[in-house]
Amino acid sequence: LLTTGISTFSHATTAVKLTTKIWPPYHYFDSQEKLTGESVEVIKCAFNKIDTPLEIQVLPWARAQQQVKINNADGFFSASWNEKRDQYAVRTTDIAEQKWTWFYLDPSIDPNSIEFKENTEVAATNGSNIANWLDANDYKLKNIVSETENLIQMLIKNRIEIFMGNELVVEKMMEEQNLNADFIKSTARSMPVGIYFSKYFLKSQNPDFMPLLNNAITDCRYDNDR
Repeated sequence: LLTTGISTFSHATTAVKLTTKIWPPYHYFDSQEKLTGESVEVIKCAFNKIDTPLEIQVLPWARAQQQVKINNADGFFSASWNEKRDQYAVRTTDIAEQKWTWFYLDPSIDPNSIEFKENTEVAATNGSNIANWLDANDYKLKNIVSETENLIQMLIKNRIEIFMGNELVVEKMMEEQNLNADFIKSTARSMPVGIYFSKYFLKSQNPDFMPLLNNAITDCRYDNDR
């Protein structure tokens, strides 16, 4: 668990518990086994600004979300918006940008065509908002795997024709593994990410918690961008 912050918010007696997954460059362990990354640094900064203790637990992504849904954790990140999550949780302002991007090798593929949507089998990672969106929008989602790395390898080995993933995550993973596959990219959607807090948790907080945290997140992102 990662702990940050020095005092409590609104008389809280325990740390806010967030769950996440390993997802470079947003969250990953550095060479000293310290959890860091683009999202992690913004979150740590924001919680320090509102003087609130924080614990972060790394889990498989589907389980990380489930822990919040059943109130075993207070929130999960980094998460883009979807209706299912809104049923039991509330998302903060954006902590980082995200582009949902198609990756493929065959230049004859046109992800924007009607024929593509009707006939082409696509792939994504289990528990991801991308997979949920593809399924809800009637794409032929036939391959759902546990990790982005699996999607990259499957495409390189021609076991799949195309997958949708987070552009930064895929490019970072390929860079770290020295993969030189000449993937074609087509951006599908801009879907910024934030922290989803359970509605159960928010009911126990001072009503100013979310506005204060959102302001702190905005300040921290602005500081990082300067």
